[in-house]
Amino acid sequence: MVAGDQINKATGQVIVMDNGEKLTYTEEVNSVTDAKENQGVRLGKYEMKEGETWERDHDLVVIRYAEILMMQAECYVRLGSPDLAKPFLQQVTARAGEEMPTTIDLAFIDKELLKEFTFEGRRRTDNIRFGTFFLPWWEKGTTEKYRAIFPIPSTVLTTNKNLKQNPGY
Repeated sequence: MVAGDQINKATGQVIVMDNGEKLTYTEEVNSVTDAKENQGVRLGKYEMKEGETWERDHDLVVIRYAEILMMQAECYVRLGSPDLAKPFLQQVTARAGEEMPTTIDLAFIDKELLKEFTFEGRRRTDNIRFGTFFLPWWEKGTTEKYRAIFPIPSTVLTTNKNLKQNPGY
Protein backbone atom coordinates (compact mmCIF):
# COMPACT_ATOMS: atom_id res chain seq x y z
CA MET A 1 0.00 0.00 0.00
CA VAL A 2 1.34 3.42 -0.94
CA ALA A 3 0.30 6.10 1.55
CA GLY A 4 1.69 9.30 3.00
CA ASP A 5 3.98 11.94 1.47
CA GLN A 6 5.14 11.26 -2.08
CA ILE A 7 8.72 12.41 -2.41
CA ASN A 8 10.50 13.68 -5.51
CA LYS A 9 13.72 11.61 -5.55
CA ALA A 10 15.65 14.37 -7.29
CA THR A 11 14.83 17.10 -4.77
CA GLY A 12 13.94 15.14 -1.63
CA GLN A 13 10.85 17.34 -1.28
CA VAL A 14 7.19 16.36 -1.13
CA ILE A 15 5.67 16.56 -4.62
CA VAL A 16 3.23 19.44 -5.05
CA MET A 17 0.07 18.86 -7.08
CA ASP A 18 -1.20 21.30 -9.72
CA ASN A 19 -3.63 22.76 -7.18
CA GLY A 20 -0.73 23.67 -4.84
CA GLU A 21 -1.42 20.96 -2.24
CA LYS A 22 1.18 18.41 -1.22
CA LEU A 23 0.81 14.98 -2.76
CA THR A 24 0.11 13.02 0.41
CA TYR A 25 -1.98 9.92 -0.14
CA THR A 26 -4.54 9.52 2.65
CA GLU A 27 -6.68 6.56 3.66
CA GLU A 28 -9.73 8.81 3.83
CA VAL A 29 -11.85 9.39 0.73
CA ASN A 30 -14.63 11.99 1.13
CA SER A 31 -16.52 11.00 -2.01
CA VAL A 32 -15.92 8.32 -4.62
CA THR A 33 -17.10 10.62 -7.41
CA ASP A 34 -15.47 13.85 -6.19
CA ALA A 35 -12.28 12.61 -4.49
CA LYS A 36 -9.19 14.79 -4.61
CA GLU A 37 -6.10 13.51 -6.39
CA ASN A 38 -4.39 12.76 -3.07
CA GLN A 39 -7.30 10.95 -1.41
CA GLY A 40 -7.09 7.19 -1.13
CA VAL A 41 -4.08 4.91 -0.88
CA ARG A 42 -2.49 3.41 -3.98
CA LEU A 43 -1.58 -0.13 -4.86
CA GLY A 44 2.07 -0.90 -4.19
CA LYS A 45 1.88 -4.67 -4.66
CA TYR A 46 4.46 -4.77 -7.44
CA GLU A 47 7.78 -3.01 -7.87
CA MET A 48 7.55 0.46 -9.35
CA LYS A 49 10.60 1.33 -11.40
CA GLU A 50 11.79 4.85 -11.95
CA GLY A 51 10.34 6.38 -15.10
CA GLU A 52 7.30 4.12 -15.33
CA THR A 53 4.09 6.04 -15.78
CA TRP A 54 1.31 3.63 -16.71
CA GLU A 55 2.55 0.31 -18.06
CA ARG A 56 4.55 -1.73 -15.55
CA ASP A 57 7.69 -3.70 -16.37
CA HIS A 58 7.21 -6.77 -14.20
CA ASP A 59 6.39 -10.41 -14.66
CA LEU A 60 2.77 -11.48 -14.64
CA VAL A 61 1.97 -13.60 -11.59
CA VAL A 62 0.14 -16.74 -12.70
CA ILE A 63 -0.28 -18.36 -9.30
CA ARG A 64 1.12 -17.70 -5.84
CA TYR A 65 1.81 -20.05 -2.96
CA ALA A 66 -0.82 -18.20 -0.92
CA GLU A 67 -3.40 -19.24 -3.51
CA ILE A 68 -2.48 -22.91 -3.06
CA LEU A 69 -2.79 -22.54 0.72
CA MET A 70 -6.16 -20.82 0.38
CA MET A 71 -7.42 -23.53 -1.99
CA GLN A 72 -6.49 -26.24 0.49
CA ALA A 73 -8.19 -24.38 3.33
CA GLU A 74 -11.34 -23.83 1.26
CA CYS A 75 -11.48 -27.54 0.42
CA TYR A 76 -11.31 -28.51 4.09
CA VAL A 77 -14.06 -26.04 5.01
CA ARG A 78 -16.31 -27.22 2.17
CA LEU A 79 -15.72 -30.84 3.27
CA GLY A 80 -16.81 -29.97 6.81
CA SER A 81 -13.37 -29.94 8.49
CA PRO A 82 -12.63 -26.27 9.21
CA ASP A 83 -10.08 -27.14 11.92
CA LEU A 84 -7.90 -28.78 9.26
CA ALA A 85 -7.99 -25.50 7.31
CA LYS A 86 -6.40 -23.47 10.12
CA PRO A 87 -2.71 -24.28 9.50
CA PHE A 88 -3.05 -23.27 5.85
CA LEU A 89 -4.87 -20.05 6.65
CA GLN A 90 -2.45 -19.20 9.46
CA GLN A 91 0.43 -19.10 6.98
CA VAL A 92 -1.39 -16.55 4.85
CA THR A 93 -2.78 -14.41 7.67
CA ALA A 94 0.45 -14.40 9.70
CA ARG A 95 2.47 -13.16 6.72
CA ALA A 96 -0.08 -10.42 6.12
CA GLY A 97 -0.24 -9.47 9.81
CA GLU A 98 -3.92 -10.45 10.04
CA GLU A 99 -5.67 -12.09 12.98
CA MET A 100 -7.20 -15.55 12.68
CA PRO A 101 -10.83 -15.77 13.77
CA THR A 102 -11.93 -18.45 16.21
CA THR A 103 -14.42 -19.80 13.66
CA ILE A 104 -13.28 -20.66 10.15
CA ASP A 105 -16.06 -20.57 7.57
CA LEU A 106 -16.55 -19.79 3.89
CA ALA A 107 -17.39 -16.15 4.63
CA PHE A 108 -13.96 -15.70 6.25
CA ILE A 109 -12.19 -17.43 3.35
CA ASP A 110 -14.04 -15.26 0.82
CA LYS A 111 -13.07 -12.10 2.69
CA GLU A 112 -9.47 -13.27 2.99
CA LEU A 113 -9.32 -14.03 -0.75
CA LEU A 114 -10.60 -10.50 -1.41
CA LYS A 115 -7.81 -8.96 0.68
CA GLU A 116 -5.01 -11.30 -0.35
CA PHE A 117 -5.57 -11.13 -4.11
CA THR A 118 -6.66 -7.52 -4.61
CA PHE A 119 -5.88 -6.31 -8.15
CA GLU A 120 -4.76 -9.76 -9.31
CA GLY A 121 -7.63 -10.27 -11.76
CA ARG A 122 -9.29 -13.23 -10.05
CA ARG A 123 -12.10 -11.74 -7.96
CA ARG A 124 -14.89 -12.48 -10.45
CA THR A 125 -14.13 -16.20 -10.29
CA ASP A 126 -14.12 -16.15 -6.47
CA ASN A 127 -17.39 -14.16 -6.41
CA ILE A 128 -19.06 -16.71 -8.68
CA ARG A 129 -17.78 -19.64 -6.61
CA PHE A 130 -18.96 -18.08 -3.31
CA GLY A 131 -22.28 -16.88 -4.78
CA THR A 132 -21.57 -13.17 -4.17
CA PHE A 133 -21.15 -12.25 -7.84
CA PHE A 134 -24.90 -12.03 -8.34
CA LEU A 135 -25.53 -9.66 -5.41
CA PRO A 136 -25.40 -5.85 -5.67
CA TRP A 137 -22.43 -4.03 -4.19
CA TRP A 138 -21.13 -0.50 -4.32
CA GLU A 139 -22.14 0.87 -7.77
CA LYS A 140 -22.99 -2.58 -9.20
CA GLY A 141 -26.57 -3.80 -9.36
CA THR A 142 -27.68 -7.43 -9.24
CA THR A 143 -26.33 -9.73 -11.93
CA GLU A 144 -28.40 -12.36 -13.73
CA LYS A 145 -27.36 -15.97 -13.04
CA TYR A 146 -26.64 -16.73 -16.69
CA ARG A 147 -23.70 -14.29 -16.55
CA ALA A 148 -21.73 -16.78 -14.43
CA ILE A 149 -20.43 -18.12 -17.74
CA PHE A 150 -19.30 -16.10 -20.74
CA PRO A 151 -20.93 -16.18 -24.17
CA ILE A 152 -19.25 -18.19 -26.88
CA PRO A 153 -17.87 -15.74 -29.47
CA SER A 154 -19.83 -15.67 -32.74
CA THR A 155 -16.68 -16.44 -34.73
CA VAL A 156 -16.33 -19.71 -32.81
CA LEU A 157 -20.01 -20.56 -33.25
CA THR A 158 -19.81 -20.06 -37.03
CA THR A 159 -16.63 -22.16 -37.21
CA ASN A 160 -18.12 -25.10 -35.34
CA LYS A 161 -21.81 -25.76 -36.10
CA ASN A 162 -21.96 -28.39 -33.31
CA LEU A 163 -21.67 -25.67 -30.65
CA LYS A 164 -24.70 -23.91 -29.18
CA GLN A 165 -24.60 -20.51 -27.54
CA ASN A 166 -24.64 -20.56 -23.75
CA PRO A 167 -28.16 -19.91 -22.36
CA GLY A 168 -29.11 -16.25 -21.96
CA TYR A 169 -26.89 -14.88 -24.72
